[in-house]
Amino acid sequence: MTAPDSTSGSLTRRDQTTDRFTKRLERLGSEQTYVRIGGILALEQIVQDAPEQAAASAARVLGRFSRHRAPRAEPQPAPDAAETPLPEEPEGDGDVPFPHGLPG
Repeated sequence: MTAPDSTSGSLTRRDQTTDRFTKRLERLGSEQTYVRIGGILALEQIVQDAPEQAAASAARVLGRFSRHRAPRAEPQPAPDAAETPLPEEPEGDGDVPFPHGLPG
């Protein structure tokens, strides 16, 4: 009887994690919101179970997913300087007193 090969055990775990990760990614593509949320939560669980393998990939995927799904802001046109009103003039003669008299 031979001892279990630790390399094949780690490959099996890696393959299982990859398979789980792939299936959760498929959920992110669903049109149903609750399925997408379930996929996000499932990715979180995978990261907790295998952080060394899945954390960086999950972060990249979720970042891209968020940017892709976020509503796009419409660019606002820059205001035309000719149409922008000037600020109101302060009351008084416009002289601003120095706190300690005139410099000099």
